[in-house]
Amino acid sequence: MLLQERIEELNSGILNYTGNNIKLTGFLSGERLLDYLRDGLDCRFAVGVYPEEELNFAYIKDNGLFIIQQDGLDISKYEFSIIHSDTLRYRDEENKPKTKVYKIRYCPHSNKYNFRTQDNSILFNALDDLKHFLIKEYNYILDL
Repeated sequence: MLLQERIEELNSGILNYTGNNIKLTGFLSGERLLDYLRDGLDCRFAVGVYPEEELNFAYIKDNGLFIIQQDGLDISKYEFSIIHSDTLRYRDEENKPKTKVYKIRYCPHSNKYNFRTQDNSILFNALDDLKHFLIKEYNYILDL
């Protein structure tokens, strides 16, 4: 859980899986990460080695860039940009009116959608999956 918490604190990073460990190189922004990769600038903010653990990239910061590597080779990227935000109005189990602020983010690298509230953050493989979730959970129709 230590690595998950660290990823949520950083704005960008490279996670390199080697053996049973993950080497994290963290940056204050996606631009610094790209400067590091493209120009060789040493603008790292944090470096650490962590034991391998299950990670949830749905919790990374808005516009944060994370590159996932296996033995130094890129295998995936995550970078969520906000495409919609609003207030969700729904009724709870006791039929009491409730509201919840939410945002929907999209990752062009993985083509995944992220529904995020103060309470949780969930990844969806397609926009239709997200829309069905909102109807089922909140009786809310998303108009995107």
